[in-house]
Amino acid sequence: MSWIRRSLAPTGSALAVALILVIPSVGARGAVVAAQPQNYSVAYQGMTLTFTHILWRSGQRAIGVADPAFAALLHGLGANMTWHAGERDILITTAKPEVISFAIGDLRYDVGRVSAQARIAPFLAGREAYLPLNELLAALSLSPIQVGKTRLLEPQITSLDVRNSGGRTTVNAFAGARLHPRIASQTPARIVYEFDGVGSTLTGTRPIGQGIRDVTVRTQGRPPALRTFVTVDLVANVARVTPSAGPLPTPAGTQVTAVDVIANANNFTIAVAVSGDATYEWHRLAAPDNRFWIDVDGTQLATLGRDDRWTGHVTAVRVHQNAGSVRVALSLADAQSIDVVPSATGVRITVGNAIVANAPRAGNGSIGSDVYANVEPVATPTPAAVSEGPLPASPEVTSTTSPGWKFGPSHPYVPTSPHLIVIDPGHGGSDPGSVRGGVKEKTLTLDIATRLRDVLVSRGWQVRMTRTGDTDVLAPYAEAHPELQARVDVANNAGARLFISIHANIFSDPSVSGTTSFYSKPEDVPLAQDVENTIASALGTRNDGIVKSHLYVTLHAYMPAVLVETAFLSNPGDFAHLNSPAWRQRLAVAIADGIERYAHDNPAPTPPPNE
Repeated sequence: MSWIRRSLAPTGSALAVALILVIPSVGARGAVVAAQPQNYSVAYQGMTLTFTHILWRSGQRAIGVADPAFAALLHGLGANMTWHAGERDILITTAKPEVISFAIGDLRYDVGRVSAQARIAPFLAGREAYLPLNELLAALSLSPIQVGKTRLLEPQITSLDVRNSGGRTTVNAFAGARLHPRIASQTPARIVYEFDGVGSTLTGTRPIGQGIRDVTVRTQGRPPALRTFVTVDLVANVARVTPSAGPLPTPAGTQVTAVDVIANANNFTIAVAVSGDATYEWHRLAAPDNRFWIDVDGTQLATLGRDDRWTGHVTAVRVHQNAGSVRVALSLADAQSIDVVPSATGVRITVGNAIVANAPRAGNGSIGSDVYANVEPVATPTPAAVSEGPLPASPEVTSTTSPGWKFGPSHPYVPTSPHLIVIDPGHGGSDPGSVRGGVKEKTLTLDIATRLRDVLVSRGWQVRMTRTGDTDVLAPYAEAHPELQARVDVANNAGARLFISIHANIFSDPSVSGTTSFYSKPEDVPLAQDVENTIASALGTRNDGIVKSHLYVTLHAYMPAVLVETAFLSNPGDFAHLNSPAWRQRLAVAIADGIERYAHDNPAPTPPPNE
């Protein structure tokens, strides 16, 4: 998988900016960086912000974390930033709440549950850390737009959260500014909300259910007079839909009633008891920090806090009340595996004795009677977990569906074309993907996908390709989210049975080899397992297993989906396989065999009798 522009495609009270800037000033290769900062002025929400800590790196702007105007921007967004001495990670917690995580020297960064890749890695200059400006602004749901001689920071609605609880449906909108919606029109079947001076990456229609037939987002006008309309179409006999701009409500009076620790030789378990419904979010810092914390939002601590020291896998447990949440924080001896499991009465955190490289950094979910958790399982990922997801320019959500559209329990997906399989050859056109010795990933993936199409068609399947030539699916040099969404739309709009995305991997260590299959949703698991195991058995490649990851295309496909990293361009043996037409043909047959094994064991669901 390519580490390039489109290879990764996966808002409030004022908070203080906390900075501890004492890390020695070194660049990406250890050299002291000395450069003259420049100014960068933007208009935002009726005021002018002039960033004075701006440096250029590889043709891209980077902003210093101690920039006063940047601190003012975070303050206005209700966000806060923390950078601790000796740590690579720079964390920004938004008012959503959501954590944006950067690491010095690492192109990859996280926006909540979504991983993305920046054009430049964060770096140190003098006594200050610098972050890629464009990616940072996009992560904060802001879009720089030139209007005449003025540069605007336009707030973007990048997330709509629709949930149903207790017979009440709530629509929450999140953007890079405080939102002030007004009702533009209202009938018994439809409500239209208008947001002035705000754009959106969510244009399109998304069917919902649970009291709402669908939600449509559209924009009108031009900056600075841009307006966004959110239209909520209701099903029959629904009295009203309540929108809000901010985090999801948690029932009043919800309490954390107990935090119990159970330690033994094999694992260390923390049981957090919660008296009602709540949401939570957890985060983890990688080695050498090895810290983990979970915030149970909207709760009060009804028991004593604790600050205990331990020996073994966990070296400290701290429990305390934060503003609006209860935090349970752990210090770990090493990069142990961590499993977070919610229930109707609380959440259990289990620290195992297995060491996990590149463990997931964040996750979230729900506790109580309406558990629609989104918990990252901590299977042991391999270095092969370099994969496709969202792009830096728009790292949260786009088009008709994305990680910003979150839903509670719903009916299983029922394909309208149960014999149709959509194959997505990764990259293409302006995006070559990984390249080694003149061999481009986009060429390999198209060849494998075409062979797979021919095999499936010969077996009676209908097949549609997201691209059939060396082209972009949407447009040359399109931003990641629209490009990747265009691929997903081919399957979603056709009501396909399955979605298969083909890629070739790459890694800095040439000894790493093998096949990895990535999935995002529970219904993806059987498909990923059958495809992965069949490839490994038929071709003898190293079985790197299946890995859960919030990749854009698998996460946004309505149907069961899998992204197959077929082999490593960076490994000599795998590279030789990928360059062999005979091997690619055997690979296509193996993927088809895995698909057919899955289809045999998992018949396509049919609509309920009354639908």
